[in-house]
Amino acid sequence: MGTSKTDHYLHIFNILEKCSWHKRLSMSAFFVFLAGFVLFLIYMYSPIVIETEERVVNTKSLEQRDWEHSQRMKLSKQLRSLFEHWDLQYSENMGEFYGYPDYYGGAYIEEGKLNLMVTCDPEDVREEITEVTGNPEIILCECDYSYNELQELYDRVLIDYRKYRKVYNMDVTILRMIRIDDKTNKVGIWITDNDQDKVKRMASKLEIERDKRIRYIYDPLPEIVKKS
Repeated sequence: MGTSKTDHYLHIFNILEKCSWHKRLSMSAFFVFLAGFVLFLIYMYSPIVIETEERVVNTKSLEQRDWEHSQRMKLSKQLRSLFEHWDLQYSENMGEFYGYPDYYGGAYIEEGKLNLMVTCDPEDVREEITEVTGNPEIILCECDYSYNELQELYDRVLIDYRKYRKVYNMDVTILRMIRIDDKTNKVGIWITDNDQDKVKRMASKLEIERDKRIRYIYDPLPEIVKKS
């Protein structure tokens, strides 16, 4: 019995539909495979990319630290040349201590720049400082107290502190360190206890309770030191 034209066409349609279904299935499987492969590549190579980026950052950090160190050394050398220049004019103890002009209030290095504190109009001394250091980019900041004045205060406070420790047997004290704080243009006193009554008693004994040239910095001792 022969096959009618209708059956023939239905058979062809079924074949075409099956082929189309397999084709769709193959394409879906392909895209699933492709997505999985891409995720696999990301998983495998992302640590390498991160490590490479970290190496670049670390390299930059090392270069930055090297630059900061060399810049600090260069600026320190310029400051030393300025001190030696002043020493010839103002020092009374040649070769032992630097002498400073009364307008000099301190110096510090910050962000690759040399900052110089002066009690006068900065423009009055800029030419001299630039000529001696060879650096026209020094930042001149006006301040209240000369370094000579702060040095005298520092010496007196230190002497009184040592006297009280020795004569009155002050074994326990909240005073940890004294030094001139160039950046704030004051004498810095580091204290281990922020109790205001104790601070006032110490300041009274050292006769600095109303001195605006003093700056207190709270710096507690580490726990391991306290326990020992």
